[in-house]
Amino acid sequence: MAEAKLRASSWSPKVAAAITKGSARKNQDGTFSIRIYVDERKPDGYLGFFGEYGVAPHLIARTGAKQGRVAVRKAAEGSGNVTLRPMKIGDRFVSGIIHHPGHAAHPFMRVALDTTVDDAIAAFRTKVVAVIENKTGFNSLAGMDVAA
Repeated sequence: MAEAKLRASSWSPKVAAAITKGSARKNQDGTFSIRIYVDERKPDGYLGFFGEYGVAPHLIARTGAKQGRVAVRKAAEGSGNVTLRPMKIGDRFVSGIIHHPGHAAHPFMRVALDTTVDDAIAAFRTKVVAVIENKTGFNSLAGMDVAA
């Protein structure tokens, strides 16, 4: 989780602050998992998805109720219309149809997993060995190479 926060902070400190972990849970197949994720309920947490995967170029405009992107595309083609009421994007007020250029992906979660997977496996192995030794008194690593 620390690696993901570190990598995300260079793109957006607010997204980095939204990275959290869930509780350990037992899966149906008997394995255990802990979910580390960007909490979309936190301020600017929803931006984590856009940072991780990037954004394709697209059109933005204010439309009527339940019209959505089809109305924007039709208005751009000249066969529809959009509301000219202003929208606030960042610190500016704009109106009409805006061509958003998109942006490249800035992956931080996938890269963090790739770089820390060996540490996670080692920590898990250490925990399992400790549980076995505490419950049974059996030293499972006696005479074994622990680096394996």
